[in-house]
Amino acid sequence: MKRNILLTGSNGFLGKHISFKLNGEFNLFTLSRTNSDINCDLSVFQPILPEVDIVIHSAGLAHILTQSNRKENNFRSEEHTSELQSR
Repeated sequence: MKRNILLTGSNGFLGKHISFKLNGEFNLFTLSRTNSDINCDLSVFQPILPEVDIVIHSAGLAHILTQSNRKENNFRSEEHTSELQSR
């Protein structure tokens, strides 16, 4: 009997690889904001989930910069560029 697995973040880098590896061997339920079995933004809404044996949580925030982080990164980038140009 196949085990039921819930995979969060199934559209992310890690989630796509895990999904590819597990699909077919298990009853895989995917959860992501779009293009999955369960489409949901977990920061806004917690859906009723199917009964599963294993949860693999690969969802997370990536590539999100606050305004202050963005300014700091721009500054560091410009500082580094100036440094390289002066060599």
